[in-house]
Amino acid sequence: MFEYFDYDAIMVLTRAQKWSRILRYDSVYPELLLLSIMSEKLGIAFRALKSLGLSEEKVRAEVIRRLGTGQCNTFDELPFSRSAKCVIELAAQIGSKRVGTDHLLLAMIEDNTCSVPAILQTLGVDQELLRSRIAQLRQTEEIGEEPIIMPAINPMLPTIIRMLAWFLWKIR
Repeated sequence: MFEYFDYDAIMVLTRAQKWSRILRYDSVYPELLLLSIMSEKLGIAFRALKSLGLSEEKVRAEVIRRLGTGQCNTFDELPFSRSAKCVIELAAQIGSKRVGTDHLLLAMIEDNTCSVPAILQTLGVDQELLRSRIAQLRQTEEIGEEPIIMPAINPMLPTIIRMLAWFLWKIR
């Protein structure tokens, strides 16, 4: 499924793993995907949220307020929570040829099993305005420019990405 995810979306998923470890959660939750969009500063989703006044600091504070901090202390790969899996699957359905950060964000807004819509509302983001802003940013994307798609040639790619993410986390 991840072969259709563009570079920005893959980086958001990887960063969500890191946030899960930093905050000591036992799984990767959709709220961490939202936080990752803001911390990676990549893609249409970030530009849309930033244009509506959000910052990484505001999102991080609200995510921690809602989820608290966990008790898990592991360096192993953490699984995606059930609701995060639903968000990722919905994003894959929304983005037919490629899946970007915009698709992940739209899927989070549509998912009623996570607190992302409530977080956005608390931070003063109107969902309809956000959808409109995403659509506007999609239209202003340069026509004909192909997004970077992660190649599906190497079956070891997910493992390599996880190892790279772990290494980068370790050296920070």
